[in-house]
Amino acid sequence: MKATPQSILHALAAKHPPPQGFDFCLGKRSAADALEYGGDLRALDDACATHGEFADCLSQMLLSASKAVLLMNLSRRLAFMERQLCDAGFYTAQLVELLALDDQALAYFASGLEVHGVTLATLVIMRPLQIRALLHQGKPNMVELTMAEELLLSHYRLCSRNSRKAIWRAARLMARSAAGSA
Repeated sequence: MKATPQSILHALAAKHPPPQGFDFCLGKRSAADALEYGGDLRALDDACATHGEFADCLSQMLLSASKAVLLMNLSRRLAFMERQLCDAGFYTAQLVELLALDDQALAYFASGLEVHGVTLATLVIMRPLQIRALLHQGKPNMVELTMAEELLLSHYRLCSRNSRKAIWRAARLMARSAAGSA
């Protein structure tokens, strides 16, 4: 028999009683907590039959959709190496940084191999921002940018979300008009 969303919500409430309840602080929870919670959320999502039912369950739990999606992604992508992550003592904020890696790099970590010159044992003692910097420094740029392009890109990164959307709309219009005149 398939579990109902309400039965899964009751099970989640039993696992995470007040005062913390469903509130999931990413920085303070262990890898085991995050992977288990993400798996429970995936089961809840699967149990929801109608459109919007999962969102209603999240609102009952006072859990944001973005945090739920993040936890579900952690569970989906890192479940195969749960034992290694839990044994090493990772916490959730560190796991979030590992999501940027491709599946092959995660498989290397799971088998004890190095990625960008580090192993899981090295990553577990690092802060999340250090992990992010380390893992991204090994990625080559797809293209070399000129100084003017680098300056333009740095200004773009400082823009608000709405400003970025406006810039992209203008760029698309300019590209269409250039393609039409050629």
